[in-house]
Amino acid sequence: MQAGSPHHNLGRLEAAPPSNWSDVVAPWVYYPKMRGLATSLEKMPMKLMSIAVLAAMIGGSALAAEKVDPAATTPGGTPAAPRPHGPQPRPGIPSKADITAGKINAPAAAHPAPAANAAAAGNAKADPATAAAAGKADAKGAGRKVAEGADVKPREKDKPADTGKGTEEKLDFIEMITGDKMYGKIHKEFPEYVILMVKEDSGRIKVPKEKIKSLNYSMDTRLKSLEEEDYAGKFKVGMWGMEKGMYQQSIALFEDIKKTENKEGVDNGEINKQLGRAYDALHQSDKALEAYNEYKQGWKEGFVDAEVAERITKLDEEVNPKVAEAAKPAAAKVVDGLEADGNWVAETWNNANPCTVTLSTDPKSGNKVIAITSVGGTKDKMAFSRYAQPLDLRESSEMVFKIFNSADAPVNLACAFVNGQGDFHESKMLKIPAKSWVSQSFKVEGKVFKSNRNDFKEWNLDLAGREHISRITFLVYGQKPFTLYLDSLFFKEAKAN
Repeated sequence: MQAGSPHHNLGRLEAAPPSNWSDVVAPWVYYPKMRGLATSLEKMPMKLMSIAVLAAMIGGSALAAEKVDPAATTPGGTPAAPRPHGPQPRPGIPSKADITAGKINAPAAAHPAPAANAAAAGNAKADPATAAAAGKADAKGAGRKVAEGADVKPREKDKPADTGKGTEEKLDFIEMITGDKMYGKIHKEFPEYVILMVKEDSGRIKVPKEKIKSLNYSMDTRLKSLEEEDYAGKFKVGMWGMEKGMYQQSIALFEDIKKTENKEGVDNGEINKQLGRAYDALHQSDKALEAYNEYKQGWKEGFVDAEVAERITKLDEEVNPKVAEAAKPAAAKVVDGLEADGNWVAETWNNANPCTVTLSTDPKSGNKVIAITSVGGTKDKMAFSRYAQPLDLRESSEMVFKIFNSADAPVNLACAFVNGQGDFHESKMLKIPAKSWVSQSFKVEGKVFKSNRNDFKEWNLDLAGREHISRITFLVYGQKPFTLYLDSLFFKEAKAN
């Protein structure tokens, strides 16, 4: 069997139907997938091929011919009309051809059709294709109809996304050492890893602790699973927050529960006790004393909470110090400032180098000086603070002090004031020269602070809550060792306009 080029034979097939068998086979030879079949056909004896072709032609003619069943006759004995091929319209339902031709008017629907389908039906006479499309749309839509007024639940993929996801206010998150953050609910901590719940607690992720930089908790993650009037559950969330050091959030939650008159599962006595603990942890001694005293007033006869009673005594001495009577006039001496008042301590923050704070007294003059010593470290700062009875700085303009830097190089010193709401207001840094006593000051008035209120981005905030400053903190920025001496710390009154 000889065949021409593929293009020649293909062109001949497109121009006219094949006239003999070789014309049909020839193009197959040039297609790789059909080459084996073509080779077999070439080897087949011509007689067998002719028989096969003849059988195929006879079979096709038989299928194409219309048959009349002898048994299917009319009562008069005449043969019945042959049954047409293909799907036939059901009784009582007009055919597509009748509707298209306008012979049948569609009956009024029991229920109004959707606007899109009604428009398609109205244009059926002008556009048969549109009518056919409308019919298909109705058929598909019929399977999705539900009874009017039925309560249909949305599918999971149709539910709105969690708008709180990815925000620190709504979800816990784990900050990785790479800087990435994983949001969800921190379920449990283990020595080597942490379990994070995700997808509304439907999934769990085990995060190795060696890859974690910090764990960040959110109360909203726990509160959103509670009913609005589940005050006992909210109280437990507040207790959990205190375990995590979230004292400000716990205080806000406890105060909110306390305002509610009719609540089940928790009483104001226990709330006042926990408020006292939270304020005490924030060194807000006056508010801690007030909360503890309210708790004490609810004690039943014969009941004493020894731990709280002891703490009340100490807080009362701190908040309401007794003035000792002088037996005779004291000798003239240097007037001490806040360096001799309150409790000065070194901060032990995770992001600060350690230091020591001591108070020394000159035996001759009685002058008191605070000594702060640090051996340095890998962190970028160290800090020390004064905790005592809150200060009212509404009439003050600046804080003045004297300081001596015994190091061989200058150090950078900043100051921060913490108000009754726990807002941390930090000033700009001062450069303290080496090996000399100098007088310095930090302003209290004006927009000279950065704070958690603006994410510590700019020094453009006033000192909020000046009427209740519970803590003064000094921050020394650097990693090298040093020793500082602080003396004569006072607040200057603002000048009258």
